[in-house]
Amino acid sequence: MYKQKQKNAQMPAFGWLFSVIIGAFILFFAFLFVFRFTHIAEQQEQAVTTTSLDILLEPFASSIATGQSDIITLPRNSKLEIDCSYSDFDFGKNIVKYSTTGQFRFSKVVRDKYIFARPIQKRNILVVVLPFEMPFRIADLTLLIGHDYCFVGLPERYKDLLQELTETNADAANIRLEFFSDVNDCSEDSIKVCKDNLNCDVSFTCADGCSYGTISYGNNDKQYLWYGNLLLAAAFSEPELYECNANRLLKRAKLIASIYKTEASMLSSKGCSSISGLSSQLDRYITQLNNIDISDTSTSSFASLHDTAKTIDHINGFALCKIY
Repeated sequence: MYKQKQKNAQMPAFGWLFSVIIGAFILFFAFLFVFRFTHIAEQQEQAVTTTSLDILLEPFASSIATGQSDIITLPRNSKLEIDCSYSDFDFGKNIVKYSTTGQFRFSKVVRDKYIFARPIQKRNILVVVLPFEMPFRIADLTLLIGHDYCFVGLPERYKDLLQELTETNADAANIRLEFFSDVNDCSEDSIKVCKDNLNCDVSFTCADGCSYGTISYGNNDKQYLWYGNLLLAAAFSEPELYECNANRLLKRAKLIASIYKTEASMLSSKGCSSISGLSSQLDRYITQLNNIDISDTSTSSFASLHDTAKTIDHINGFALCKIY
């Protein structure tokens, strides 16, 4: 009788324990489902947004020489970064990294664009696309702008270009672009880009009417060369990203010059005397490109290249059978 009572007393305890175990399993699978559903939804959103970025950037790939601008609106306040890789064996790539949670869980490789940007934490991003010519068209420079900037001593042609392209879209994206002659007039929280002032966030020098020069970033002792609209690309970029994309562009310039050299030789052999001398100048141009180090502190290499580029443009401009 005693054993039977003891057995009956143990049964409710066992039933209670069994209920707890079953409940724990149910909670575990419920949390697992919610986590996986949330993770998948987040990945889908990131994938869609990053793909949308590429689609939105695509129309700018064939932008006209006067440039173009627009606004990218992301689903929410998001973190966006652009990486770059480059080697001697290919033309390199940009990597678009996007996240809404703080950690980058999704990225997309973009091989046919040259994207310049600082890390951005924003929903509305201003996009500006500029042509890069040296002297013929090399590629488009895609600038993603998500910060306020103040330019001090920026040459008029670059200032006018930026103002013309961003006049409407900068306000719509809540981006402030200021242009002053004195850094003390800049907004305190803006990124300051100054001519000949190493105390600014970005400092640049000019040569030959600001056709080319050097650029440096904050306390970083390293300097980089720029040419033409690369000045603006560098201003809106980080140093490592700028260096990588600039090297990609120089490699592309060599390829285009090689194609034009073959075309010039063919036209010359068919009796187009007005293009005579262009092939040798393009050969010189390619040699000079091979000797350029984008992180050089001297502009002498770009000075020689600039002279050759002007000669190429002059010959082609007066030729009856132009190659570009």
